[in-house]
Amino acid sequence: MMLNENERRLASYDAWANKMTLRAIDRIGEAVAGNERILKLLGHIMGAKEMWMARIRNEDTSKIEVWPMLAWPDVPLRLAKVDAALIALVTQRADLKSPIRYKNSKGEAFENSIRDLVVHMVNHGTYHRGQLATAIKQAGGEPEFTDYVAWLRQFPGGVPVLPTSGSN
Repeated sequence: MMLNENERRLASYDAWANKMTLRAIDRIGEAVAGNERILKLLGHIMGAKEMWMARIRNEDTSKIEVWPMLAWPDVPLRLAKVDAALIALVTQRADLKSPIRYKNSKGEAFENSIRDLVVHMVNHGTYHRGQLATAIKQAGGEPEFTDYVAWLRQFPGGVPVLPTSGSN
């Protein structure tokens, strides 16, 4: 078994599911630029993951927006960047059981293991991709099938070459 195999699989799945969601949104065309709900949900998936990654790295989080409103061209690149950061974390760091102390947006102190925060980030993304699937349908598009089992079927041998770039 590889180091952090479960977390590597989850991070790879999450990046793949984000990429598939971006593909579905891209098919909507220019209409996405004016779709506030889609842009807001995508921005939140990205912003929340940026926040958690900064907390794990013990970085300043004061300037990170968890509900940023971004223009469409900016979202795929920033989302791919934070997805790649999570993949790098679970691939390179051996101590995922280590506790992380952080404060939430209300200033309340908490402590969780990195492993648990990885699971939280993936679950959080899954929840909001479900909301995005509805928004994509409402915008006239067709969402991709992004269930974990779809990823498993596409990559039956385990963790694939992990995606590190934009929505293509």
